[in-house]
Amino acid sequence: MMTGARVGAERAIELGIVDAMGEVDALDELAVSVAAPMRGKQRHLLAGIKHGINKPLLDLFHSDIDDGPYGAYQSPALAAKA
Repeated sequence: MMTGARVGAERAIELGIVDAMGEVDALDELAVSVAAPMRGKQRHLLAGIKHGINKPLLDLFHSDIDDGPYGAYQSPALAAKA
């Protein structure tokens, strides 16, 4: 996502960028079904979980760490090719 590269729907699912995909006519229904497990949960708890998941990346963004031209994280798939 940070590179601006285009990612197809199937690949976005594989990478965990999106939770589901569907036909345009059924997106409202799909969105409601994907969000259903979160209904009734306290918003601050969901926000805290999301923040906790994203915190390492946010810390890197806000730091002065020189992570080199390709970033501090290299995907296992790319590392295996090296």
